[in-house]
Amino acid sequence: MGRFAVVAVCLLMVLANLGVPSVAGATGAPPTTPLESLTFVTSIGTTADSPTHPGRYLGHPILRGLEIGPAQFSSVTFALGGQYEVLTGIVYVNDAQKSVGSFAISGVDTHGSRSSLYSISLAPKKQASFKISTHGLASLTLGLGATGLFDVVADLTGESKAPVAPTGPQVLVRYPVGGAGVAAGTKVPFAWQPFARASSYVLQLWLVQQTGTTPINASTPVTLSTLVFQNTSYVWDTTGFLPGVYQYDLIPLDAAGNALAPRNNPQQITLAS
Repeated sequence: MGRFAVVAVCLLMVLANLGVPSVAGATGAPPTTPLESLTFVTSIGTTADSPTHPGRYLGHPILRGLEIGPAQFSSVTFALGGQYEVLTGIVYVNDAQKSVGSFAISGVDTHGSRSSLYSISLAPKKQASFKISTHGLASLTLGLGATGLFDVVADLTGESKAPVAPTGPQVLVRYPVGGAGVAAGTKVPFAWQPFARASSYVLQLWLVQQTGTTPINASTPVTLSTLVFQNTSYVWDTTGFLPGVYQYDLIPLDAAGNALAPRNNPQQITLAS
């Protein structure tokens, strides 16, 4: 199958119309798939826009996508298998189309129910962008009305899955444990056993109950969060921290910063005045 691109300037315009960045693979973005790269079945045959068979819009070549028309195919069905969430694209009236034509998209869900997702009539030299949900669809069909010759450029977006929280063993703390008491204004050593494949640790500490009644403000140190890199110990300078009961926990990270285990059960420290 051919890949879509309009000449350089037009490509940027198309991407702007689609509301997506011109550089693919943005960090954290769900994966996208060109529609024409999927397996599809047509009513007549198959024709894809490509460098050797470009579509034309306002004189510019369209080098990726699908050309839909009576001489190509009047409908095309794609197997989605429920794997995609959104279809985003643009439908162009091919320069060879001299009258108003109609274009439609429908879908069939995994239970076999068909629904209309998008339809439009377009005059020569026109285009229209679309963005439709494909969540839960087993197949997607693009089709024509009585007339029409269109070039369709579209991408499917896959599901963006939330990372799975790690389970299993936790970091084993050596000190301080069991509600250990330490004096305010001192430096308190923390130590824990190495965790398999961990290159760093997130140490978090927070005030649970103040001993006195000192009002706090935005600059009052009542929490601590730090990354301990390539070490299994840390020294907490308690200067300025309010006397009271604190808790802390640890999360081991691999070299890429991924959590290897859940937080360990919080340990308690009493900071005496």
